[in-house]
Amino acid sequence: MRGASRASRHRLAATRLNMTALAAVLLAAGCGSSSSGSSPSSRTPTSVAGPAHGAAPNVAPPADYTAWPEAERSVRHSSQATAKGPQSVHLRWKAALGAATTEGPSVGSDGTIYESTDRGVLHAIDPRTGKDRWTYDGQGPIGGDLSTTAAVLPDGRIAWPGPRHTLFGLSPSGHVLWTVALGGVPLSPVVAGGGTLYVMTTSGELSAVQVSASSAAPRWTIKLGKTSFGSPAIGPDGTVLTTVDNSLVKVRDNGGSGKQLWRFSVAKQVEVSPAVSPTGVTILGTDDGFEYGVSAVGKQLWKHPINTFSYSSPAVADDGTAYFGDNKGALTVVDSSNGTVARTVNATPGAATPGNIWTAPLIDSAGDVYYGTNDGHVYGFAATGSMLFDLSTGKTVASYPALTSDGGLLIGSDDGYLYDIGQ
Repeated sequence: MRGASRASRHRLAATRLNMTALAAVLLAAGCGSSSSGSSPSSRTPTSVAGPAHGAAPNVAPPADYTAWPEAERSVRHSSQATAKGPQSVHLRWKAALGAATTEGPSVGSDGTIYESTDRGVLHAIDPRTGKDRWTYDGQGPIGGDLSTTAAVLPDGRIAWPGPRHTLFGLSPSGHVLWTVALGGVPLSPVVAGGGTLYVMTTSGELSAVQVSASSAAPRWTIKLGKTSFGSPAIGPDGTVLTTVDNSLVKVRDNGGSGKQLWRFSVAKQVEVSPAVSPTGVTILGTDDGFEYGVSAVGKQLWKHPINTFSYSSPAVADDGTAYFGDNKGALTVVDSSNGTVARTVNATPGAATPGNIWTAPLIDSAGDVYYGTNDGHVYGFAATGSMLFDLSTGKTVASYPALTSDGGLLIGSDDGYLYDIGQ
């Protein structure tokens, strides 16, 4: 999730969408369109099957079932792929999506790519050709300063944080199965076990949405603060970590309610998502000039000076290595347990106007790193720190990237294209 120097645009987008909140409640599937045919009638259900009252659900994340099922790939926000990424600029295709593409892509188990635009249209894209298999129009803008990503469920359904304060459930063929009206702009959902999605909204509310075969509804919603731009992550103990206002908050799902366990606060706004290490250390980017490592009990373990804002959500690989970008163009790699710096790379060192990193970093199976910048570039760096490539799109790149099973780097741009950079 990227926020910040354009925070006023975040607030403006949220204000515009508040005016259509009532419409979201009244939403019907006929409001959208799908090239695969007319969608069946949808509804916002009042109840769905879930855990027994007061019982804690099984929130253990499902095993890998697709190359890139959700924002930053895993529930911890590892942003780590199992495939090796591109080593040079070999553009396999670029898909014209008709509007700025701040949003990030996800990938289904059959390879279908799901990407939406600021205009509020979700595209299902053929990975071989870059052509649309179908589209669904959510009938409203998403908000041009938010990089959100549709989540692919283990059974192939898609949970899309779309327009009008609505989370849409769609079939793999593009038909609306259900909608859930939320109290603000939905951010990227995270897929837990037992049919649970955790969704944060820009209004500072965290919801546990219970999904059944044909319906979905919140089991509980907890108000954590005023404003959020970060999507939740799930820690190794099954708790939910999310950001709101100037804080990192840990929440336990008790089945019928969510309980705040602790809150770690800093001096200024937090505008990105957290990432959690396999041992439970949470990496937190902030606008107070520091990146933090926070323990599983909410205590500061370390802080690293970045001396600028953070609009780039961090990532933590399976070996505990943390990666984060900053608003001066530096990508820093540290040991998540103690903050010891392994290396720092910068595509434009010493530049008067460096390219600010506005995406999460993506790490491939070899430790190579990829990211985009606000001055329109997509960079690849080898694990050694040497630059692999630099692709200029000409417009801001804030789309959180994904990697396909055959090593295709997927990333959107405000130029209206989704790029597939392959081997």
